[in-house]
Amino acid sequence: MNMLINLPDELLAVVLDALDVREVKQLSLVSGTFSARCRPRLYHSVVFTSEGHHNQEPPPLHSFLRSVLFFPDRASLVRKFILVSDRPGNPWRDLDPLEPAELAIATQVLFDAGFNMTAKLLSALESGNSSSLDAAIALLLLILPNLRVINLGVCFSPFRSSSFAVGSTILTPAMFRHIIRESSPVGGPQSLETIQYYSDPDYPKDEDIPNFTDVLWLFYVPSIKNLAIRAVDHNLPFQWPLAAPFLPALHTLNLQNSHVQLQTLETLLSWLPHVRRLEYHCYFNCRKFPEYFLDCIHLREVLETRSDALEELVLSVRFYGREAPSDTSFWDNIGYGIHGSLGDMNRFTNLKYLKAPVILLLGWDSSTQATLAGNLPASLQELCCTNDMSEYDLIPWNYDGHAHDQIRSFLFSRAGILQKFIVGAERGRRLWDRGVIQSLWKACNHGGIAFDIIRDPWEEY
Repeated sequence: MNMLINLPDELLAVVLDALDVREVKQLSLVSGTFSARCRPRLYHSVVFTSEGHHNQEPPPLHSFLRSVLFFPDRASLVRKFILVSDRPGNPWRDLDPLEPAELAIATQVLFDAGFNMTAKLLSALESGNSSSLDAAIALLLLILPNLRVINLGVCFSPFRSSSFAVGSTILTPAMFRHIIRESSPVGGPQSLETIQYYSDPDYPKDEDIPNFTDVLWLFYVPSIKNLAIRAVDHNLPFQWPLAAPFLPALHTLNLQNSHVQLQTLETLLSWLPHVRRLEYHCYFNCRKFPEYFLDCIHLREVLETRSDALEELVLSVRFYGREAPSDTSFWDNIGYGIHGSLGDMNRFTNLKYLKAPVILLLGWDSSTQATLAGNLPASLQELCCTNDMSEYDLIPWNYDGHAHDQIRSFLFSRAGILQKFIVGAERGRRLWDRGVIQSLWKACNHGGIAFDIIRDPWEEY
């Protein structure tokens, strides 16, 4: 044991890297020396998931929050903070109230920072009400000065349903606004490089909440490189809260399960000169706004504003609340809100990876004359075709011989060039049995192209 204590820091780091967090924690309990030397590893990445916890338990944040409040030196060690629910139906419940000593320190920190919603935040922490989880995260943003990565996943949603309740998320974006607007020298947002901030795509109860003015502040994080957000604008007018941001370091933008209009997307892209990966997941609430539709040509024109920079492009589209048209014609376009196709994408000269629904690549109406062989760029190395209209029980792989032939012809034309082709279909295995996807596999096999199936095209998002 003495030999282990006397190891140089770089060798001890190798030993600690070979251990999981539980083992490092046990090692830290051996002595005060081990505790001090293990602490940077223990506090580097703080992860709370609902795995192993009873449904709707509060996350075990108390011990961590108490630790960084009483020992600020430990707060400076944290680089990554993750709070997610492993299952969409198992969100975190409200936190238990903080102890008076903890509240006293939190009060001093908030007043020193001049946060304008201090009273509301402290009230939530003291009472353990429906905003307590939001309040705890907002406080952590302020007291973790060297935070690099934050992931607030499906557990963190500003909506309620009959089966469970999750409180509002007003305080966290308010803290982002405060730290960035005041150019505060303290607070994690100033050093953040990766932000994942979105709600649960399987529970669309919050699709009516326009939150775009809140998430706009995330574009002002000076060191941001990767940003994934759930954004809703409903085509409402907005203004940049400060001078329009210019983010040369941001190279990955993921609009997760979002309701963002194309003109808004165009504005965002105008400030991202070096974005290399873009995920644009259109999620339209057609029950409230039945007039919404997706113009594929306009979408391509917006994306072309960054055609020289984009290397990876992921697109998807869903229409919440839109009923399938009663017309039995498969090609009836009126009820689906998709107009035209992406068409010629040869201006995307650096595009290596493309994931998109067949309906965007080839169009959804019979008047759309589209091919893949001449429309996709020569730089493309990996193509994933998905089917986002499976919820209407309309499967192009089953019924549309034109789409099938176009994809197969494209695979033959890219033999030896394309590296991988992926089929994304919720009923992929059943389609394999019918021989439709099997013929695509044969085309890939003939051209030396790797082939794979994603059974659920939404599982990666």
